[in-house]
Amino acid sequence: MGDILVLQKLLNFESDLELDNCREVVLKTMKLFQNEFEAQEVYWFLGERLEVMIRTQFEQGSIQIPRARLGEACPQYLTTGSKSQGELNSLIAGLAKGLIQFDLNDFVHIKTTDSEFLIWPIYGHVNQEKIGDILIEKPRKDWKTTWVFESIVYVRQVVARNLTEALRFVRARELAYVDDLTGLFNQRYLAMALDRQISLSRRQKNCFSVLFLDIDHFKEVNDQHGHIIGSKILSQLGQMLKTNIRGNDVGIRYGGDEYLLMLVGANAVNANVAAERIRALISRKDFIVDGRTYKITTSIGVAAFPEHAESRDSLISLADQAMYQSKNSGRNCIYIAS
Repeated sequence: MGDILVLQKLLNFESDLELDNCREVVLKTMKLFQNEFEAQEVYWFLGERLEVMIRTQFEQGSIQIPRARLGEACPQYLTTGSKSQGELNSLIAGLAKGLIQFDLNDFVHIKTTDSEFLIWPIYGHVNQEKIGDILIEKPRKDWKTTWVFESIVYVRQVVARNLTEALRFVRARELAYVDDLTGLFNQRYLAMALDRQISLSRRQKNCFSVLFLDIDHFKEVNDQHGHIIGSKILSQLGQMLKTNIRGNDVGIRYGGDEYLLMLVGANAVNANVAAERIRALISRKDFIVDGRTYKITTSIGVAAFPEHAESRDSLISLADQAMYQSKNSGRNCIYIAS
């Protein structure tokens, strides 16, 4: 009877998974683990992040919660509940004290004076590389019983197979959304990113801003020095933008010498400050190609949701118009939509 129930549970679980959404695969796995163990809370840590956090907590006394990144193939950190930075620090500190050795390659059971933890590593179905760890806090059900333990073992196998496929699917899809020259997202990704952020911002009653950047007089660079030099400058600028935005912001090469940045949680005032920082960084940077130094400047337009517009097309249009206003105002400056 137990085997039939396990099989039925796995069939129901697997048929519900959406392979084009890694986050949903992980969340549904976590909820299944939480229900099976009647656990207080369940966590997900991508790759070796849990082990790294435990080591860091043990050696330095504090850790940082991994930040989510829009568009990432698989979430770095998830929880079925909510934990503040301080609470997560305390949880990881408890794990650091309870672990005999920092080796999370197999099932680990940790029991402390006031809590209990189970850690289940998930490995890739094909290459057996570690995908991440499921951390179960305060399981109330006796996990040592044959029924529970065997059920979870089967679930891990199903999760490994489906998560491997989900990662492969998402990564293959994302290749279509990445600009080869700069490593930023391309214009095809823009609509998806903005629609998702508008929906999220409406639910959370939050704001975000769009920066529209255009390189000043870039046609002259191409005409005087050639398109190969121009492409290398565009590539370096893309990498620079990528390393100077936050993890949950989005950088997009809009086309040619135009870039768009989506700054999550930033109103027009915050976005203007960020735009000025980026403008100044670009104007000071030496773009070195084949031993020769090139200088560029950018004109930037700013539009904020919901302050200036509440639709994707209106936001892009207003930010674009603001960018042209900055060009008409002398270039190498910023203009905020009105």
